[in-house]
Amino acid sequence: MRKSFDGPLEFQINNYTGGLPRLVYYPYAWTKTASIIFLDAPVGTGFSYARTPEGWPTSDSESSEQSYQFLRKWLDEHPQYLPVQLFIGGDSYSGIIVPLVTKKVIDGITAKVKPRMNLKGYLIGSPRTDSVIDENSKIIFAHRMALISDELYEELKTSCQENYVDVDPSNTACVLALAYYKKCIKDLWSNNILEPKCAPASPSLNTELDRRSVQENSADFILSPPRIHEYRCWVNIPSYKLPHHIQ
Repeated sequence: MRKSFDGPLEFQINNYTGGLPRLVYYPYAWTKTASIIFLDAPVGTGFSYARTPEGWPTSDSESSEQSYQFLRKWLDEHPQYLPVQLFIGGDSYSGIIVPLVTKKVIDGITAKVKPRMNLKGYLIGSPRTDSVIDENSKIIFAHRMALISDELYEELKTSCQENYVDVDPSNTACVLALAYYKKCIKDLWSNNILEPKCAPASPSLNTELDRRSVQENSADFILSPPRIHEYRCWVNIPSYKLPHHIQ
């Protein structure tokens, strides 16, 4: 669960002792200066749902089409917002979806589809774009931010040939260099290296073990964290503690 800097409400974390968190007014929200539509997509995320079993399966192309059709219908019903400059935004995996939706809007403008949207651009934060490019760029970022030494960076570039995805396990030098790299960054939060990395509510799974049902050895799972996370942490309350409608 995140403390929101977008909408007009935030979670009250002062003197929080557990249970259902309280919402309070957030006076510095983006909504003070912009009209923002928060869309839960793809279907099944947030408040979104499907009315039929056939409506649940989705894909990047289907999700982007659904988002585009939603935007068209919303503007049809609220034409007073048509003159407002339109920016399409998202973060993380939306780095794949946002450009697709934007392309559909551009194609619609070219084809003179109504309503005509006043598109000005799109924005994406920490976007997921291409798995190989994204993963390889992390090594470059780590070096530029002085998270790893020049020597380790050069060793990674040479032994791995600047490809750090699906590494050949027989390439011992590359595997060893990647192990050192992971050790250097293990205590950093990958989403923002300047923020604290909070302990997860459940222990890390051993990927070398066979997969088992949660019903087996259920005593091995931590059902609640030993203490409330520090207030500086983005994840203040385990999501499984919250009712579904506010997750």
